[in-house]
Amino acid sequence: MIGRAAQGNPWLFNHISHFLKTGKSLEKPTNSTIHSTLLSHLEQLYSFYGNVSGVRIARKHIGWYFKNLESISQDTKNNINQATCPSRQLALINSAFNLLSTDRAAEYERI
Repeated sequence: MIGRAAQGNPWLFNHISHFLKTGKSLEKPTNSTIHSTLLSHLEQLYSFYGNVSGVRIARKHIGWYFKNLESISQDTKNNINQATCPSRQLALINSAFNLLSTDRAAEYERI
């Protein structure tokens, strides 16, 4: 069963296919790729379900995408989940990913 493993991880199917064809694993998606895919996914949710339901439904999807991003604090996740409109939810997500990029850049500077 791979259904649940694909939640927040839409790259899983491509990774499995690539491995079965080549016997080699693909690299994990970058934070930038995760960010852009999540934003696209959320825009589609808002468009399909409307702003109120879309924001509510998006919460579980955001949690799935963030599951593998350990450096996002629980406070940040809570703030995103408490957002009541798409623009606020997206702004908080963008802020979280900007912090990830800043943290990564600072890590490289220390090396």
